[in-house]
Amino acid sequence: MNRVCFFVLMALFTLVSGCQSTPPASKPGAAVSPIESCQQIISLVDKTVVEAETTDTSVFRIKGFPYLRTNRFLADMPETQNSPPAIRQWLTHMHQLDLAAREKEILNLDNHQFLQLVNQARPSTDRRTFIEEVCACSDRLFSSSADKRDLAEDVQDAIDIPSEYRTWRRMVGLYPLVALPVGIASDNAFDDFRAWHATPPERLPQIGQPVVYRPAGLDEDNRIDPVLLYQTTPMDALGLPQLPPQDEQRLVEALAPTIVQDTLAGYDRIGQVRWSDGDLTIARGAPSGYYYLSHGRFKNRPSLQINYVFWYSHRSGDNAPWIEWGRLDGLTVRISLDHTGRPVMLDIMNNCGCYHFFVPDRAQILSVQSTFLGLDPLVPAWLPDQFPDRRLRLMVSSGWHQVQNIGEDNTVDEIVPYKLRPYHELEMLVDENGQHRSMFDSDGIAWGSDRVEPALFFSMGIPNVGSMRQRGHHAIKMVGSAHFDDSQLFDETFEYR
Repeated sequence: MNRVCFFVLMALFTLVSGCQSTPPASKPGAAVSPIESCQQIISLVDKTVVEAETTDTSVFRIKGFPYLRTNRFLADMPETQNSPPAIRQWLTHMHQLDLAAREKEILNLDNHQFLQLVNQARPSTDRRTFIEEVCACSDRLFSSSADKRDLAEDVQDAIDIPSEYRTWRRMVGLYPLVALPVGIASDNAFDDFRAWHATPPERLPQIGQPVVYRPAGLDEDNRIDPVLLYQTTPMDALGLPQLPPQDEQRLVEALAPTIVQDTLAGYDRIGQVRWSDGDLTIARGAPSGYYYLSHGRFKNRPSLQINYVFWYSHRSGDNAPWIEWGRLDGLTVRISLDHTGRPVMLDIMNNCGCYHFFVPDRAQILSVQSTFLGLDPLVPAWLPDQFPDRRLRLMVSSGWHQVQNIGEDNTVDEIVPYKLRPYHELEMLVDENGQHRSMFDSDGIAWGSDRVEPALFFSMGIPNVGSMRQRGHHAIKMVGSAHFDDSQLFDETFEYR
């Protein structure tokens, strides 16, 4: 933002009043500092976004620090990473999350809400310019706090990420009594998964025709080797790879899986998510896979994770339990790399957080840790020996959309190319009127994906259980508790060699 724009902002924001958390009004004639001006505009924007229910809940606000957001990985930084450079990098990552969230939140305001906002703030009537000015204010507040004593401790104390489990629901629903039969039913379902993955792929039952989806426009003979990429990639003070955008894209393309989909009806075709007449639809003529990068820990060291998310119009058909039928369905496939860039873990879930399972590198694992009620984590298979030299192949059932077999992609069948799209598109989709709107509500639930399961599994403590969920909101256990984005998920599940 240039100097003229900033001083226009500073003069105009002195008129803003009545916002929650807005600093006390200055005395008549008193100069308003740049920091006060930015505090006012950030407070006004946050108030508007909350009232409009366009808050980006893929990340989490930190009370008292409006220029920072966090996630479960950053919230769980070990005490060993307390050097000044590591602390600064930690805060910088959280500030970057705030900047990305603000863009989505302001874009997702409808035209009336946005006009109301700019009529109060009046820095600009152009939405993109307004976003730049708000982000410049977030930058200014972050820079002004950098030298504050005990800042890191204060931020850590203020972090409070809500669980996807509600204790009161479990208490009211007599969870200790209900958990046992639900655990038995879950274990029976796990037995089906183990049987599928123990069956040769050519002997798996099919009720439709296989359709092979592979990433579009890629040269299979020129795929990047993640280990070689890491050898030339610097790490930041937290031990995270500093990949330039072009290398991130090459890595995403190199590890994207091939999907062999048993296809009986239209609900088995993966597609692009769109708004149409106020409803979410899946454009089957535009096969798509949505990706995002995240971080976890493997052997107590930071692990880069590449997530691929696929969407279907419905869960339906004879394969799927009737209580799970409903609009929208999907799969999330996550590939985690160790600190050398070697893929060491694949884990998969439906986009409701359901049926989560692990596929580790066999050479890394000594044993699986036992869990509550003896319901061990599901580990039905091992990573193929030739991965990542050869692309992963996932065989997916019709209707229920469960991965039944994992192997190496050596298909010579006709393929349907799918386009790799950044996940954040889902969080600010453009409708037919040019208006941005997230596919998820302010609780992280996909619009229109309701199921009957909440009435049956109230006691498990998960609101909207069975509905499709946004990243950051996946509870992956009915019995016990665990989150897909828990940074300690792998280290708490496995004992390593």
